[in-house]
Amino acid sequence: MFIKKDLRKIDEILNDPADSRERMLLPKRASELRGSVKVLCKESNTKKLANLKVLNLYENDLSSLKGIGLLANCPLEDLNLGSNKLSSLPVEFGTLSTLRNLWLEDNLFDSFPVSLCSITGLEVRPSACLFACLFACCVVSHLLLRSRLTMSCLHLPPPIPIHANMHTHTHT
Repeated sequence: MFIKKDLRKIDEILNDPADSRERMLLPKRASELRGSVKVLCKESNTKKLANLKVLNLYENDLSSLKGIGLLANCPLEDLNLGSNKLSSLPVEFGTLSTLRNLWLEDNLFDSFPVSLCSITGLEVRPSACLFACLFACCVVSHLLLRSRLTMSCLHLPPPIPIHANMHTHTHT
């Protein structure tokens, strides 16, 4: 698979007055991101990311998304977090209300990220590991799930709404 990316350093992209930053293609930048999104998600960058619709953070060895809630003020629609080292998503992830497409394949999830249930109309492309967590936890709300799995026997049931009196269980 060919991954497009901007060859400039993240700081150059953020400080380029000619760049609208609607699309930030930042795959394979582990040395710049150092395991987290801190370099992007800080108060001083809020105005610089005001037009952000597409963010590609594929294969960056990300293990933390702490601070990603600052992107809630952006019109972010597509977020690729595939091939990282994420085992969970922070609660603040649920504030990304404009998010429509999320790639989570090839991460280390051990339970279903319940914060995804707060985002209406979201399509998630999870890994087999996340599918296993999903079905084990019985947690699906407002999600249309699709996967790149090519197993002909895999048929997904329709999403199950979570009712206020239903308890969320995590897989252990």
